[in-house]
Amino acid sequence: MFSLINQGGITARIFSYILIFGFLFIIVSIALLVDPKSSSPITGNNTIDSSIILFLIFCPIIFLEYRVRKFRKKHNFSIYKNISSELALLDSNINNTPNNDLNYWYELKEKGAISSEEYESKKQELLK
Repeated sequence: MFSLINQGGITARIFSYILIFGFLFIIVSIALLVDPKSSSPITGNNTIDSSIILFLIFCPIIFLEYRVRKFRKKHNFSIYKNISSELALLDSNINNTPNNDLNYWYELKEKGAISSEEYESKKQELLK
């Protein structure tokens, strides 16, 4: 569900938020209706308490959308489109850094920056 929110377009995100909000709303509604004769737990007024609880349920959803938009703006991705292909490209660029090149580690060993044991362990890791 969260990968759909992180990668999906605006329609997929809205659908996910509706599912999350609906699930939490049903759970809270059932919990409040278990003992209808008792007064509401916060203020005593059912309308005010329901509004407070709905606000508390909806705040994490707003925060999640804010984080998704902030990430997308930071990396110059579209806010409204599906970005799974762009994320795959970004991931492949990260994996092609010099740290995954055996020559990079050999040069570090020759310069004395790492020990021979560290070089051999990294060599075995990269050759697998």
